[in-house]
Amino acid sequence: MCRVLDLGCGAGRHVVFLAREGFDVHGADIDARGLARARAWLEQEGLSAHLAVADMQALPYPDGFFDAVVSTNVIHHSLLDGIRRTVAGVRHVLRPGGWFFATVNAWGDSKEGCGPELEPGTWLVHELDCNVPVPHHLFREDELHSVWEGFHILELERKTHPFQRDGAGLISAHWEVWAERI
Repeated sequence: MCRVLDLGCGAGRHVVFLAREGFDVHGADIDARGLARARAWLEQEGLSAHLAVADMQALPYPDGFFDAVVSTNVIHHSLLDGIRRTVAGVRHVLRPGGWFFATVNAWGDSKEGCGPELEPGTWLVHELDCNVPVPHHLFREDELHSVWEGFHILELERKTHPFQRDGAGLISAHWEVWAERI
């Protein structure tokens, strides 16, 4: 059975989906409240998964433990050095040949320039559903290749879509990264 980690699983949207599909699912998130919601949802659906409170920069799993890691809209919430530690940690917990799918913010996103700039490409942004501002690093393509060291990037696609918030036209821009651990 394929063992998959949802890194930054939050309330469990991907954990529940993967459990329904028959995967041996592990979910990790720093927020215990999100994990409690994921646990309740899994229970309601009659599904099981292994959930752990964990910092994405210090994953509590042995080397080569997972066949795949999924992380959507999570790992860009750090300074670049922290993101590098996270990606290196993902590499360690993946078996050789394991797959890593991630979505991260891209340049051109409306978050660019919103809030104080912490370092080049990283802004402290106040999210609507969060009481405290959170770092958002926006990636350029060349930067992705350097951060995903130890991986072969199989597919890299930049996606944008417009949306409205409080009457303002905004742009969501992100990268979808499919990579294989080498």
